Amino acid sequence: MHPLSISEIASAAPDFPLVQSFLWGGWPELYAHPTTLPQVVRYLNEYIQLVLERDVTQSAGIQKVPQFLKFVTLLAGRAANVLELSSLASAAGVQVSTVMDWAGALEQMLIIQRLPAFTSELSKRLIKAPKLYFQDTGLLCRLQGWQALEPLLTSPLVGAAFENLAFTEILKARDHCLQDWNLSYFRSKDGQEIDFVITSGVRTLLLECKFSAQNTQYLPTPPPVQKLFGAGIPIHIISFGGEIRPLKNHSFQVPIQKLKTFLLDQLGGP
Repeated sequence: MHPLSISEIASAAPDFPLVQSFLWGGWPELYAHPTTLPQVVRYLNEYIQLVLERDVTQSAGIQKVPQFLKFVTLLAGRAANVLELSSLASAAGVQVSTVMDWAGALEQMLIIQRLPAFTSELSKRLIKAPKLYFQDTGLLCRLQGWQALEPLLTSPLVGAAFENLAFTEILKARDHCLQDWNLSYFRSKDGQEIDFVITSGVRTLLLECKFSAQNTQYLPTPPPVQKLFGAGIPIHIISFGGEIRPLKNHSFQVPIQKLKTFLLDQLGGP
């Protein structure tokens, strides 16, 4: 089962400031009764000790526990980025084959999720390495060491944390509604990127994450994206807060708490 989604948190705890979900994550126990940030930190520290340090290492037969925990911390610092196993192996002081096994164990235990690059017959110039996300943004932020919200919100890492949150919301919408959406990302070798490409049958949806996007009118479609998906395809913006609003170029700005509704409307679903 996935942790709680943003819409579920808003429904179950209407007075809860949703921006705090960066640190709280989607753990139901933390929303069942009033919880302070020190309690959240303690809860996630215990989760790291019980699940990462004990359960994952034991089930995967990991003997180099200190190196493994360093690897997990390094992963948290690179969330929402392309997964470069060779550099991670070097930083953790182990072989590439070892971190490949460790990443597989974390994915099997539903700690992380890899997002593949979009591929097609026209995409020979695209890089093929997957991007990395954590299944829960609260765990991600705890592994990054955040113990207060304001420093995170003013940090350069807030964009990656928000992108990670958006990814988990897309996963939850797909799985909860039993959809067959194919998820990927687009990035050309010259650095042009689309955060999420969702395909379902003949429909394709392009999404870009912008934590603060109040004054954005629309995002121009890069030429490589037009070549792959058609010149008229819009790029929709996922933001935080507000309501769904139309932008130029037939695109929309979608607050993350409305993302599930928007995806089902655009791609079809119950």
